[in-house]
Amino acid sequence: MIITEQFVYVHMPKTGGTFVSTLLRKIHEARGDQIEERRADQSPKRRFSIKGWINPRPKFLILINPQENGDWNQHGTTDQIPPEHRDKPILTTIRNPYDRYVSQYEFQWWRHRPTAFTEDLDSLKAAYPHYPEITFSDFIQISNTFFLGNTNQHFGPEDRLGRHTTQFIHYYYRDQGRMNTIDAAYLREHRYREDMRPNLHFTFTDNLNQQLYDFLLKLGYPQEEIAFIPNHGKIFPKEGGRSEDQTWEKYYTPELKAWVRHHERMLFQIFPHFDV
Repeated sequence: MIITEQFVYVHMPKTGGTFVSTLLRKIHEARGDQIEERRADQSPKRRFSIKGWINPRPKFLILINPQENGDWNQHGTTDQIPPEHRDKPILTTIRNPYDRYVSQYEFQWWRHRPTAFTEDLDSLKAAYPHYPEITFSDFIQISNTFFLGNTNQHFGPEDRLGRHTTQFIHYYYRDQGRMNTIDAAYLREHRYREDMRPNLHFTFTDNLNQQLYDFLLKLGYPQEEIAFIPNHGKIFPKEGGRSEDQTWEKYYTPELKAWVRHHERMLFQIFPHFDV
């Protein structure tokens, strides 16, 4: 999570957030702004001035937040924005679920952390004896079976909301408890519109350069500071990214794509241009 004087950037994993975070830091470093990185449970860094020790508010704060699995990293939710900053515009990035599943699969974090999906590793290995050697289809099924957090009981297994939908609720709803009230009528009546935080500004991975540029320009960032953004190349996490020929379409059978479309149906309602 990045907090500036004008807005907050919330970084959902595997959406292009490394690109946004890197460019935002580059802009503010070029300005000579004070940049600070600290955990959410730490006090602001103190600095000495002629008036003594002070806790100045940095113009660019990288806030490291706790995660459900006990880790600390940059992927904070809107609930974790400090109260004094919650009224600011919230910039975030969303990725097409089809593409995001592929990105998560190729990242393969479960090879280094066997319990990435669940603490009940015995049950996972009983269902998938070759784990962590899993196919893309296996990955989608495991993601939607063994991940904790999907507590909604208003749908049977064949209709339950997908992992990406539940994560969307976790990141962007004012009340995460609303997950337990979602049913078919909720989706049919598009009630999710009243549950999302009102000051969200979504950008999308497939047009991120231009949309980031447009957002910053609208907030008053000088054009000469941000002119490099539209033509900037991709920035990958240190672990790397997919090659150009690894398009998400190559990973899906018609049946698997239909499965994802059904379980992530709420996201496709909210963002209909994803429905390709």
